[in-house]
Amino acid sequence: MNICFIIHTDFIESSYGGIETYLKNLSLELVKKNHEVHVICGTEKEITDYMYQGVHIHRVGTGIIFFHPFLSKIFPPFKAIDKYLFHTITNLIIGKRIYSKFKKLHRKKSFDIVECDDTAGLGVLFPLFGHVKFIT
Repeated sequence: MNICFIIHTDFIESSYGGIETYLKNLSLELVKKNHEVHVICGTEKEITDYMYQGVHIHRVGTGIIFFHPFLSKIFPPFKAIDKYLFHTITNLIIGKRIYSKFKKLHRKKSFDIVECDDTAGLGVLFPLFGHVKFIT
């Protein structure tokens, strides 16, 4: 099977949270069983595609490093609103970039299944691909 995982951060460069650890272990086991595994993720580092122990890692820039201070200046008295607005906008920005990367990869070789841990931002556009099995 050709499998695609969608996640906010690259599990190699992150601090290995629960989702990252789960995805790394699952990806490596699927590769051992001869599945082709792709991970599309956001990064604040260099935007490169690379291979990690048989797993194809595709990174897209998050573009949010300078975004949050801007929002803090606009909404200083509303810290809670700022926090939730920031996360919502960030997820939508990363989600759009990940979706664009997914479409390019999917055209080259169709994915049999796509898994995403979030449908609020990262996975919001994937139901548009009705012929791809999407799991969240």
